[in-house]
Amino acid sequence: MRLRETDPIVHEVRYPLASAASLAARPAPALAITARRGAGRGRATELRLRETPRLPRAHEGCSRHRRCRVSSADGESLVRPRRRDSRRRLPRHSGGSSARAHEPRLGFLLRFRQSRNLAFSACVMCGLIALWLVHLAAGLSPSVSRGEVGLAGSKEAPLFRFGILADVQYADIPDGQNYARTRTRRYRQSLEILREASAHWRRVGVDFCVELGDMVDSKAGAARDDERWRALAAVKDAMGSGLEWHVPIGNHDLSVFGRKELHAELVSSRAPGPDELYYEWRPAPGFRCCVLDAYEMSVVGAAGGDEGRLEAARYLSRRNPNIDVGDPAAPSSGSPGGWLAGLDDVDDHRFVPYNGAYGTRQLAWFRTLLDDAHTRREKLIVFSHPPVFRSASKANNCAWDYDLLLRTLDDYPHTLALFFAGHDHDGGYALRANSEHHLTLAAPIECAPGQVSYATVDVFQTRADFHWVGKIPDHPHDRWPDLVHF
Repeated sequence: MRLRETDPIVHEVRYPLASAASLAARPAPALAITARRGAGRGRATELRLRETPRLPRAHEGCSRHRRCRVSSADGESLVRPRRRDSRRRLPRHSGGSSARAHEPRLGFLLRFRQSRNLAFSACVMCGLIALWLVHLAAGLSPSVSRGEVGLAGSKEAPLFRFGILADVQYADIPDGQNYARTRTRRYRQSLEILREASAHWRRVGVDFCVELGDMVDSKAGAARDDERWRALAAVKDAMGSGLEWHVPIGNHDLSVFGRKELHAELVSSRAPGPDELYYEWRPAPGFRCCVLDAYEMSVVGAAGGDEGRLEAARYLSRRNPNIDVGDPAAPSSGSPGGWLAGLDDVDDHRFVPYNGAYGTRQLAWFRTLLDDAHTRREKLIVFSHPPVFRSASKANNCAWDYDLLLRTLDDYPHTLALFFAGHDHDGGYALRANSEHHLTLAAPIECAPGQVSYATVDVFQTRADFHWVGKIPDHPHDRWPDLVHF
C-alpha cells in the first residue's frame, strides 16, 4: 500500500486482531499503522505496522492517547500533540467518568477539593488552625505547662514552679505589738496578703505553694476554743482551692493546736509515720523537696507534765540558765534581763522557748534522705520554720540543734540547693559553702499598711529564678537574689 503526498495523513488506525467473542473475555491487542513520508519531494511513502495493546474503555478518547503516531522519516513530527498533553499525567484505572479517572493525585489538598462537603472541610481546617493558635498562645503565657517561659524573663521553661510566703499569723483581732513591743503586727491584713498571693499563684500557675509556718497567731484561740478553728478555716479559705499546699509547723501553730491535730490538718499520709510532721516528695526529675519539723523537741504547745515537754525544758535549761524547768515559757525570776540575760556568746541566743529542735530521730531520717539524693545526684530543697544558718537570720531565731543539721549537710556536699525559712520577720539571705542558698522570708504579719510579701520561684536544672513581690530585707547584704546557681 502506498500513499500519495496529497492523501490525508491518518493519525492512528487500529485494526482488531481478535474476534468479538474473545474481546469480551479479554482485551486483545490491535494493529497500529504509522505512516511515514520520504524526506524528498515525490518520494514514496512507507507504512510501518506495529502491534499495540488495546486501551481500556476508560481511555477511549483520552487526550493522552489521541496524539499523532505519524512522523517523517527523519524523525520530525508532522502533527504535534496538544499543549496540555505535554504535562505528565498518571491515569487511574478505577471506574467512573474519564474526567475523574485521570485526576492527578495531589494528596491531602486534592482530597479536600474532592470532598462532597467543602463547607465541612473548611470548618475542620479552621478548627485546626484555631487549636494551633491557642496552643501557641498557651506556650507564651505563664502557666504550669512545661512549655511556658520563666517569670523572670527566661525563655527556657522551668522544671517546676512554686509560690512561697511565711508567717501569716492570722487572728481576727485588731492590730497589736510583738513581744518586745517594738513592731506593729497587722493580723487581719496578713490574711488579705495570703489571699492576694494565692490568687496570683493561680493566675500564673504553680506546681505547689508553701507557707513557712505560723499560719495562725497564738492569740487566735486565747479566748475560746472554737475561735482557733474559725481562724484556721479563714486561713484555708484564703489559700483557696486548686493549689497544693505544704506547711512546716511553727511555734504559734503549736501554741494553738496539738501535734496530732496539726498532723491531721497539714500532713496526713505524707509523713513517714503517724506522729511525724516531716516528709519529702519529688516535684520533678532530679529534685527532692522536704518539709522539716523544727519542733520535734519543744516546750511549746504540750500540756503541763508531758514527758516530751519536760525533756525539752531540761534540755533548754542546761544551755540557758534563764529558763525555768517548771515554766519554761516564762523567764526565770532570777533573770530580770529576760531569756538572753547573761548569755555572752551570741550563738547561745538560740536557746529560747519559742525555738525548738529537730531531734535525733528526724536528723537520722534527714541523713538517709540526703544519702539517697546524693547517690542519685538529685538536688534538695528544704522548707523549715526556723532558719539554720545564722548569716541568713538573727541568732535568736535559729533552731536549737541547727549545728547538727549543718554538719549533716556537710557530709553530702552540693546536694542541698535551697533552704527556705521564716520565723525571723525581717528576712535575710546568705550563701553557704557547697553552693547552699539560705533564704529567710519577711513576714506578712509585720508588713506596712498596703504592703505585701511573697515570692514565686522558677526552678531549672542548675539555677532558680525568684520573682519577689512587696517587702524585701532592709539591709543590702541581706537582700534576696533574683537568680541563684547551684
